[in-house]
Amino acid sequence: HTSADAPAQTFAGKTVVLGNSLNFLGAAVKPAGGQGASSFDGTLDGNGKTIDNVVIDASDGVQNVGLIGRAGEPSLIKDVTVGAGVRLSLAQDAEGAAIANVGLLAGSSAGNLQGCTSKGSLTVESAVAQTAELYFPVLNVGGVVGICTGDVTACANEGAISISETSAPRTENEQNNIVANVGGVVGSAGAVDTTVDKNAENVHGMVSSCTNTG
Repeated sequence: HTSADAPAQTFAGKTVVLGNSLNFLGAAVKPAGGQGASSFDGTLDGNGKTIDNVVIDASDGVQNVGLIGRAGEPSLIKDVTVGAGVRLSLAQDAEGAAIANVGLLAGSSAGNLQGCTSKGSLTVESAVAQTAELYFPVLNVGGVVGICTGDVTACANEGAISISETSAPRTENEQNNIVANVGGVVGSAGAVDTTVDKNAENVHGMVSSCTNTG
């Protein structure tokens, strides 16, 4: 825990190892690592253990949401399971902001993920209207990680993902373009086409040896 004026703890150069599985008994927790400028920059070694029975609290925002909100480029998250009792639900009315970069383990990551499994449930509901400035009201949603510009290796999703976007498109030709980049394991590996995400940098990661049975 840090005070409001204390620098954020990034865990850069440090390793967190789970000695036992963690059961939060239904408690709500906010994303570790932050959802804005701060990030988790260390190594999380799950050691084959499970994080379970937790509700991810997205009350601080609907972007970069997961057990870890943002993981930086130096980060490594490996060998951890998100249990079936982990739940994340996001809902926005017509006046809300875009829902972006959402995953049960990590919302966004510029580092690497290895050998991670997600069994939890992820639900996204949005009524945010599409505009010229906000082309995708829902963007980058994955069971394990929403967007990762590092490498994702040997990860699996076994949980349910549900996305509902009820707003009307600006034109009939754009009716299929309200939601973008949704995947079982990874929503997006980064932008290679600026017509899809004009604000993203032209960087991307590699996804290999992953499975989705959710």
